[in-house]
Amino acid sequence: MSLQEIEIAIKKLTSEERAKLSAILAEQESREWDERLEKDLNSGLFDNLIAELTNEYKQGLTKPL
Repeated sequence: MSLQEIEIAIKKLTSEERAKLSAILAEQESREWDERLEKDLNSGLFDNLIAELTNEYKQGLTKPL
């Protein structure tokens, strides 16, 4: 099914069906975001940033939220 066909099908949905579809897509996006973040963390992508921030915290250079 092409994107254009999907768009046409969406236009035919009731508002209740569109709300359900929106919830499904939001959940999928959230799950993909979590998976990507976990992958990036496990790969060491943020190690330097974490080390820098930990060092600043230990030096007392941070403020409470």
